[in-house]
Amino acid sequence: MSESASEGSPARWWAWRIIAASAGALFVALAVFVWYPHWRDARLQRTLTEADNLFQTGRAEAALSHYERLQQDHPGVWASDRALEESRKLRRYIAQAADLKAQADEAYKATRFEAALTLYRRLVEEYPRSAKARLARAELDGCLARASEQARDAVRAAIAERRFDHAADLCEKLGRLNPAFAELPALRQAVETERRRYAEPLARGAEAERDGRWMDARRAYEQALAVVPGDPAATQGRLRALQRIPPPPGMRLIPPGDWPAQPGRAQHCPGLYLDEREVTNADYARFTAATGRRPPPTWHGPQPPAALADLPVVCVSWEDAAAYAAWAGKRLPAASEWERAARGPEGRRYPWGDTFTAREAVFARRPAPAGSAPADRSPEGCLDLGGNVSEWVAPDDGAPLPTGWKPLRGASWAGLEQGRTEHIVPWRRAVISSDPQRTVMTGLPDLWGIEARALVDVEFFFRGLAGESAIMEIRRWVPDLRRAVTTTALIAPGGDIAVERTVPLENAADGRTTRVRLETGRRLLRIEGDEQTGPRALCAEADGTPFTLPLNRRAESEGLLRAAEGVADATPPDAAFEALTRILSAAPLADAARAATPRAAPGVARFINVGFRCARGLD
Repeated sequence: MSESASEGSPARWWAWRIIAASAGALFVALAVFVWYPHWRDARLQRTLTEADNLFQTGRAEAALSHYERLQQDHPGVWASDRALEESRKLRRYIAQAADLKAQADEAYKATRFEAALTLYRRLVEEYPRSAKARLARAELDGCLARASEQARDAVRAAIAERRFDHAADLCEKLGRLNPAFAELPALRQAVETERRRYAEPLARGAEAERDGRWMDARRAYEQALAVVPGDPAATQGRLRALQRIPPPPGMRLIPPGDWPAQPGRAQHCPGLYLDEREVTNADYARFTAATGRRPPPTWHGPQPPAALADLPVVCVSWEDAAAYAAWAGKRLPAASEWERAARGPEGRRYPWGDTFTAREAVFARRPAPAGSAPADRSPEGCLDLGGNVSEWVAPDDGAPLPTGWKPLRGASWAGLEQGRTEHIVPWRRAVISSDPQRTVMTGLPDLWGIEARALVDVEFFFRGLAGESAIMEIRRWVPDLRRAVTTTALIAPGGDIAVERTVPLENAADGRTTRVRLETGRRLLRIEGDEQTGPRALCAEADGTPFTLPLNRRAESEGLLRAAEGVADATPPDAAFEALTRILSAAPLADAARAATPRAAPGVARFINVGFRCARGLD
């Protein structure tokens, strides 16, 4: 029996070992497959919950760190996938918040405080759980204060600029931006007070207009304009009143407003009254009698002859003209005012329109009574701005002029103001002074010249042929000698139109001389013509640019004069002169008659064809 028991003991031992091993294996299996996963999942869940809590409490960056560590420590598990997804969302969230913060900081640095405030607020609202949002919250109060101060300054600037509607809009904007801003009520009160200062005279002006009290209407509208310069309603009201108020006797209203001085560029005219006609000899005689000022030399006495009474006064200096204007309670018009009056509100080329035929104005052998050319009429009714006599005007502020020179405007009866002292005289050639400042006009009845804006240094003329060479007369002003030197030379084709000459020095008792070169800057190319017709044209070049001068102009002129002299007695005596002028100087005359053509002359000069008219401000 004991033997049987001993034999059964190993079997039981192995059975217990198997049971123990099975239990251990079961325990390990439970630990590996049940308890550990449960523990791990619980731990991962706690980590996810901690990360979620960090995000919800505004610590997005710490939450991202948890998610990234979970993804790194436990790859391939369900929590890792969620951590990956959340990490991607958080990176985008944090990057967008950082970008918005950078934009807000940049706007703040650029003192665009309102824009910065908007961005900071957007950052706080859209990304409240980011670290950038925490920083933005700290910036909000300071940024709001600066944005409010900036808006306040904008309101004040709009009030100073008299833009009250804009100031009111800015006040409303400031109220939406910072309703609690302490200075907002005072700003609104200031805007309303200034607006009433403008609205009340505007209403008075409208009432005066309805009653036909045009002077009262003008004053009221001007008060409104003093508050809001350039206001369209007040500007138009003032213009309507000015147009209904009778202008001073003998003057025309040049209304205020913008006009096209140049293509694409408007110029503002403040408005003025301008004499309808040029100042006449009779007008000027009253001035000389009252002041004792020297009368013009054309009168040959203290009073003008009766035949000159209605003619525009000439041979007066710029100072004479300004003195007369002051005596009459007026002034000389500025050059830009004269141009506006002549060109009208549409910016015409000439006072009468945009075309030129030399028949619209006085372009005759002598001046005509002031206002006797009805076609030479500006849109506002000023006469003789295009012709009759040129007119002294006052310089515009900042206009560059040589010392002692004053501006001139308008063409004249002489009709050849085109920058060189060319004299086309039907009966004999004008004798011109040796001083360029004295060559602009001549005072003799049958010798007339032109005003030169740029004084002529050199002239040359064709006088004939000697074989193949041209006989050229060259005249040049020599500043060192203070006089002009003229000589004749043979110029062969291909040669420069220039010559040297020995001339005596002025007032040199010892007979000293100097060598002068008369250089024209031109080169002779050839003389065109044949034996039957003679020389017809001179071909030359200047700076490489060829040009041609007709040589039969004088013959044509003399033929025209002979034909004109044979016309019936009913033909006006100036017909030949006018026809000659139109043929020989149509382009120069048209340019001189343009209302925008600038010209100038020495202010002390007294010209046979320069007069003036007066202006007065609207005050």
